[in-house]
Amino acid sequence: MIMQKDLNQISSIIEAVKKQLTNGDIRTAKEWIAQLEALSQNTLDVNLQFQAYVTIAKYYRRIRNYDESAGRFRKALNMVSAIDQKELAKVIIDAHLVYITLETEYNQLKKARTTVAKLLDWLDKNRPDDHLAYGLTYRSLGNIFLLMMIFKAVSNKWKRHWLIFIKFIRSPTRSPLM
Repeated sequence: MIMQKDLNQISSIIEAVKKQLTNGDIRTAKEWIAQLEALSQNTLDVNLQFQAYVTIAKYYRRIRNYDESAGRFRKALNMVSAIDQKELAKVIIDAHLVYITLETEYNQLKKARTTVAKLLDWLDKNRPDDHLAYGLTYRSLGNIFLLMMIFKAVSNKWKRHWLIFIKFIRSPTRSPLM
């Protein structure tokens, strides 16, 4: 069982890692992450565990480890209903937005869209007057749809060029040099 001293230690490690990530000190952050992972798994304080998962996920995102980062974000976001929604509202919003950006960066657009929908639902229930959060969420949604349109346009263009190429190859009048 984790004691109050360990809870304070988890909080201080979270703050230290946040500061190190902000300052770009990845090497020092790595040392703290191992401790934070071990301590956060053994705590019964879901608020602290949520914050730890988000911090660990941001670290892994920073070092470009998609699998670990996405996994930790998913663990954290699955805990949202069990944590203090008023106290951690900014952390909840930030976790959703960073996770959406992560999924968008790795072209996991369906997961990103689903997370946008979950965040919008959460905002409607818990922070209906938070215009900044709504704006950032809709901006993320716009980025997702823009990428989807670009992929579709590129895909259509590629298909069209492929069909022209196939038609050319099968053409009996093509040049003998080809």
